[in-house]
Amino acid sequence: DQGTIPYLSDIYPVGLPEGIVLNKTICGLGATYSCIKKACHTIIIELNLPVIQSKVNAPIHAEDNLFGVIGGTKTEDIASYIKRTLKKHKFINILCTPESYYKLQDALIETMGDTYYSEIFFVLDEIQKYVIDDGYRDFSLNEIMEEFWKYDKRSVVSATPLLSDDPRYQECNMKEVILEPEWDFKSPLSLILTND
Repeated sequence: DQGTIPYLSDIYPVGLPEGIVLNKTICGLGATYSCIKKACHTIIIELNLPVIQSKVNAPIHAEDNLFGVIGGTKTEDIASYIKRTLKKHKFINILCTPESYYKLQDALIETMGDTYYSEIFFVLDEIQKYVIDDGYRDFSLNEIMEEFWKYDKRSVVSATPLLSDDPRYQECNMKEVILEPEWDFKSPLSLILTND
């Protein structure tokens, strides 16, 4: 009997904790939502453009002050969003592709100075892709991993985490949190043998 799928906001009502490697086991638990609802400045690195576009445009996030940083986004637009948000005493919530991070970083330096590493909660989504996809992308995901370790507040999320052997996970006391459903969540699978 399948139970009700919980949302991370039920488990973490004040938002995703810092300093964790979250193995959410199944997708759709609201990890991004939990990060966005956290009462702090947040940057979430998303590897797929459609994920950013769908979340920024989703009615559920209409009040969340989300800003997407993708290929066509200009540094001055990012800086304008950050200035406008800070002036209103709100939290910035930015979803960004790895390839566009350099523009975001320029805007952060312009608007927040060198304090942003200590003020922003930095989240890497789908952490396994940083290990698997690095050799297949035009942009080195290692650059984002190096940035990740510069932030004081950080976490990683995945339904299928695969971590590198980077010793900084242990040095920074990153704790693995595994969410295990209390029901059989596996989907039926049909195996079709073919030689084509």
